[in-house]
Amino acid sequence: MVSTNKFDYHSPAPVQNQYNSKEAPARNTVKTLVEQFRATGNVTGKKRVGSKPRVRMHNTVVTVRASVASSPTRKSVRQLAAENEVTPSTAWRILRTDLRVHPYKVHVFQSLTTVCREKRKSFAEEFGGHL
Repeated sequence: MVSTNKFDYHSPAPVQNQYNSKEAPARNTVKTLVEQFRATGNVTGKKRVGSKPRVRMHNTVVTVRASVASSPTRKSVRQLAAENEVTPSTAWRILRTDLRVHPYKVHVFQSLTTVCREKRKSFAEEFGGHL
């Protein structure tokens, strides 16, 4: 059979013959692509889908939301994770992505007295004069 269309190949050999170097596609590769094109009409392959979230299911998010609502302050991510039987990274991810809550650690600072403020102000004025 004589082909009028240069892309109408019935075997891998004509495709391989177009490549005169060692980088020609393997016979099985060409054969697989031709079979896939005949079956589906394209050679892009199947759509690849990543793994689905296994722990961050709707019911887990709901229980974490209820746990946060019951005591919104003074609960660490680790405590929240232990209470809901998930890992700390999963609890953190649920808080950030699903609930849009940004957990933070409370930092305790020493309060400034009026004497401390005056000392800071005088130091800043003195140091500013040297610039």
